[in-house]
Amino acid sequence: MSYNYSRFRTSFYDLATFDGPRVGEAMPDFELTTIDGSPIRLSELLDRPLVLETGSVTCPMYAKGVEAMQELAARHPEVRFAVLYVREAHPGGRVGPHQSVSEKRLRAASLADVHDDHRLVLVDDLDGTAHRSLGLLPDSVYIVGTDGQVRFRGDWADPAAVETVLAARDAAIDLPEHFPPAKPAPPLAIRTLLVGGLAAVWDFLVGLPGLIRLHRTADQAYERHEPSTGRQRTESV
Repeated sequence: MSYNYSRFRTSFYDLATFDGPRVGEAMPDFELTTIDGSPIRLSELLDRPLVLETGSVTCPMYAKGVEAMQELAARHPEVRFAVLYVREAHPGGRVGPHQSVSEKRLRAASLADVHDDHRLVLVDDLDGTAHRSLGLLPDSVYIVGTDGQVRFRGDWADPAAVETVLAARDAAIDLPEHFPPAKPAPPLAIRTLLVGGLAAVWDFLVGLPGLIRLHRTADQAYERHEPSTGRQRTESV
């Protein structure tokens, strides 16, 4: 499978495995670009804590949390909020797999118009170097301290969990890193899939039973406290 797959298949994902740096480990210092093409390293953003969410314009799981995450950003100006633009979760005839970095930047810039997301957008390279290092999940979230260490991570970007971590400030708390995700409202899901095109809607509907099984497997893995998931003690931010 190509990293930038042309059609969504559930076999491309393993939702029970969350690779990438864990709490207390150093966040890789990726070299990314802004939507205007300017190079930027992740370390340049750590003058304050960073909440970094993965996403794409065709991802309903990302789209459903945009409003809540922006509200969090407004309540926490001491924290930087950013989106790492990764591969298209549900490509189709209208928005397909990225063929060039410039095309990927164009899609990343469309987040403001399509999903009204006005957070800082960082663009991964065409091969998904940063995304691979963070676990390849479509809508994960990391909170990184100014020392470059991971303070919290979630396989799904759960705004309530992010708020809990940010509100705790210097207090260490226990939170899971696996969140059985809230599902997007059907109108929002269909509208986001249609950004990709009719083929994206079709592929999602065909794959829905398998997708439900993937989520159930991930939930069961967490309940058994398997090594790929489990609880974490968040550090201060």
